[in-house]
Amino acid sequence: MLKVVTGSSTALGILGRVVVLGSLAAGTLVAQATATSAPAAAAPGSRDPQTPPALIVSPPADAVAVEKHPPLDGTGNFTIASTSTWADVPAMTTPENVPRGTVTMFTMRSEETQMFPGIAGPYTRNVWVYVPAGYVPGTILPLMIDHDGRADAVIQSQLIVVMDNLIAQKRLPMMAGVFIANGGDFRPSERSLEYDTVSGKYAEFIEHEVLPLAEKTAHVTFTKDPELRGVIGQSSGSAAALAMAWFHPDWYHRVISYSGTFVNIQNNAEFPRGAWAYHETLIPNTARTPLRIWLEVGSRDNGFRSAEDTYRNWPLANNRMAEALKAKLQEQAGAGDTPPRANGADSLIAWEALSAALHNIATDPK
Repeated sequence: MLKVVTGSSTALGILGRVVVLGSLAAGTLVAQATATSAPAAAAPGSRDPQTPPALIVSPPADAVAVEKHPPLDGTGNFTIASTSTWADVPAMTTPENVPRGTVTMFTMRSEETQMFPGIAGPYTRNVWVYVPAGYVPGTILPLMIDHDGRADAVIQSQLIVVMDNLIAQKRLPMMAGVFIANGGDFRPSERSLEYDTVSGKYAEFIEHEVLPLAEKTAHVTFTKDPELRGVIGQSSGSAAALAMAWFHPDWYHRVISYSGTFVNIQNNAEFPRGAWAYHETLIPNTARTPLRIWLEVGSRDNGFRSAEDTYRNWPLANNRMAEALKAKLQEQAGAGDTPPRANGADSLIAWEALSAALHNIATDPK
């Protein structure tokens, strides 16, 4: 899915063969925005009217306006008008009659790993493990991993509510969640080293060091089937999520990306433009892959004014991702919406989107 926010509306593109809130939808479409040279005046709705953007990222021309959310039985591009801000969006809750899963936390010390010993010195990393209500020890569970884990993080708390609710509604299978904190975002940034580097190293760290401890601590067993394993990330966490599935499709086939940082942050001789390489060379030059990916970005996201040759324009990078992926993935899934960073969104748009994204990624169209 590609989402672009323009002015007061949100444009959505749902790609490929997908399940939309439980209904089967089939078809393909072109779902990328176009980048054009900006006029001398600032773009409507821009943050600083005195500084025109270097380019304007436009939503797909065939986007259809809908009041609250895309139709449940179709694919296409959609626009949704924002009616509120993040501050007005109430949190989702778990009804009293819905069984709640358990959450177990443990702490990892950088001195205990050779893979990420600490770019700025020693650090600790907390990990939370969600196990659904009614779990029978020894049962093998599907797995969703979330980056930037933190007890008070909105995504973490709301994702747990989503899993409780959707598992109870039989819209999701019983599944586990592992929420992994980053190693710190000081300067130099351990988080950026882990998340923005274009490689499979962080996936290997999680597979070999984090998940065995998670299973042992929470007394749970995770599946090894990549079709039943997914990763969700926000910003640089999205780059980490994609890297895990891209470099290790033997471990992960499902990715949910919010405001993905597919731009130039961590670069080296092999990838001089950092994560820009995914949509510029890596994806276009590969064979079709079995991944399913849900993408979201706001048109006023980071770097929305930046010229293409800065390789730091988030909306443009995500649009290029959608364009590159649609020709290479077996399935590209997505539905729903989420508040953009600048514009805000209706509460239904905000949280039902998270439910839709997880449902679409965690289930298969039949």
